[in-house]
Amino acid sequence: MKSLKLLKMPTDILITGASSGIGRSLAEELVKQGHRVWGIARRNDLLESLKNQLGDKKFFYTAGNILDRETLIEAKNTMEQIGFKPAVFILGAATFESDLEPNFQIEIFKKTIDTNLIGPISTIEAFLPVCLTNKQGHFILLSSIASFRPNRKGIAYPASKAAASLALRGFNLHYRSQGLLFTNIYLGPVATSMWEGKKSFLVANPKFIAKAISRRIDSRRQSIYLPFFSTFLARISLLLPDKLYAIISGLFK
Repeated sequence: MKSLKLLKMPTDILITGASSGIGRSLAEELVKQGHRVWGIARRNDLLESLKNQLGDKKFFYTAGNILDRETLIEAKNTMEQIGFKPAVFILGAATFESDLEPNFQIEIFKKTIDTNLIGPISTIEAFLPVCLTNKQGHFILLSSIASFRPNRKGIAYPASKAAASLALRGFNLHYRSQGLLFTNIYLGPVATSMWEGKKSFLVANPKFIAKAISRRIDSRRQSIYLPFFSTFLARISLLLPDKLYAIISGLFK
């Protein structure tokens, strides 16, 4: 297998969900480190502002929904035209809405499953052939400790994150011998628009998380946990029953 020590020199990196939150902070950090970044997100205005900020020689983008196959085809075609050859794929597009309040809402459930599960899998499917041809590629899912536990406010978010994470583990089993890697980065609480809880020392800053992720993009590990302390607490809390954990975690929300 080819080495994945890719980031010792400038690398082409794709980020989905690049217009805001962790994705935007990652784009800023990786461009600062000298890499070329291609962002995909729905908000053209936010992507354009990011391009103005980072410069048109280091940041490129496609505005659209990764659930729309035409968006991914357009991105691939434009990349080929300008010689952008992604070797790292950061699957960061995600959404969280309560699908249980005031009562269960199937449309919100479907939307969340589509974005958080079908979206990253569709992105993998689109770029898998070229990675197999090159015998190299690293797909990184920004997962969550929410995938470990049910949530009182919504069933789709933890279910979608758990399913996507398990899917990447399956991809890794099948394709690792062919030079590809699939990594789950399980994130603890991060102060983005999706975090509705209280501010505390357990809630990380997006820029801090972006730097931490950038240092681990060439890791060969299948699972990474960031930040250490909050994700460590989440893992040992699996010894607790769901009801007790929900009571304790509710103190921070």
